[in-house]
Amino acid sequence: VIDFTTPYMSLGLSLIMKKTEQEQDLFQFLLPFSTRVWAYMMLAWLLASLVMYFCARISPYEWYSQSACVPVVENQFNAFNSLWFTIGSLMQQGSDLAPRASSTRMVGTVWWFFTLILISSYTANLAAFLTVTRLNAVDSLDALAAQSKIKYGCATGGAMFNFFKNSKIPVYRRMWESMVLWNATNESFVKKTIEGITKVRKGGYAYVIESTFNQYYRERDCNLTQIGGIFNPSSYAFAVQQGANLLKDKLSEAILQLHKEQLIEGLTDRWLKRFNISGKPCSETVSDQSNMGTLDVDSVGGVFVTLLLGLALALILCIAELIYRSCVLASRNKQTSFKQLCAAQIRLAINLCTNKKPEPAEQAEPLNNRVRVDNSSYTLDLAEKRAPLCIEADGL
Repeated sequence: VIDFTTPYMSLGLSLIMKKTEQEQDLFQFLLPFSTRVWAYMMLAWLLASLVMYFCARISPYEWYSQSACVPVVENQFNAFNSLWFTIGSLMQQGSDLAPRASSTRMVGTVWWFFTLILISSYTANLAAFLTVTRLNAVDSLDALAAQSKIKYGCATGGAMFNFFKNSKIPVYRRMWESMVLWNATNESFVKKTIEGITKVRKGGYAYVIESTFNQYYRERDCNLTQIGGIFNPSSYAFAVQQGANLLKDKLSEAILQLHKEQLIEGLTDRWLKRFNISGKPCSETVSDQSNMGTLDVDSVGGVFVTLLLGLALALILCIAELIYRSCVLASRNKQTSFKQLCAAQIRLAINLCTNKKPEPAEQAEPLNNRVRVDNSSYTLDLAEKRAPLCIEADGL
């Protein structure tokens, strides 16, 4: 009894769901930490290396002789070795350098604790990123129908309900059987569209809705997204009495003219997208939010505080070692005062061009244990065996 004009808008059924997927990124391995955390980690590495270098040069216990035959003490922690020691720990590869003084060992200990927490957090969060991306990789209707983790449904009664109920296509039939099964626990069908949108916003649920409504809700809630394309396409048109060909032709001609002038597209854009009292439409909003699940400074700030406290304690130990060692040497050698010994050690630490110094007199080997070898003969006296035997020869 009725007839239709030329369609003025095309539509179809579609799926709307809350955004849960992580976008694929070439540098996705950086996502577990925010940019600030990465920057602070680099600063912490440089700071720990600097404190290690400072403590190693100030502490007298970090200066030692590699051989009892060589009366020169050396310091293994120069600038490059200090950077290498800390970066090796951060990469969980270790280093062939081993601190000897209590202050440098304190720096190493607190830095190892820092790297333990940071690397463990990074590994766990990276695994979570990859797992979530893999489990929630639903980008089409077929992918949604092939899984059971994310529930889906539609409004009871009406065209969508009857479409799935009467469909003979396997994928739609499988979706209908799943929705009927889940309906026993109220996880699929809803009575009104607003109820379906509410369930979608809670997460873990996809709702079958007309594409025009889909666009309407997505422009007003940037956390919603459309899954796949449009299926079961149809159109909007005006209905006229059958036989009223003159009215139908005039309306169809007017609709075609409005399409040509893009007036219908403008009205669609205005009412579905731009008429939004809550703010700008989501398609025109640039999101500056950090990636979901990214650890920021608020989450791992405590380990940075622990690192700073440990480095401060190491500096205190370094000063204490300098004072203690200077007191011991001053008590053994009455000719050199405590202040002179402290000043000499500080001058050595400030002189960045050298990592060697003459061995202190009280550490020298007893003369009767030293042997001088020349071209003709040698003498040896081992009356006192308090030190290793050192043989010195020309050219050796």
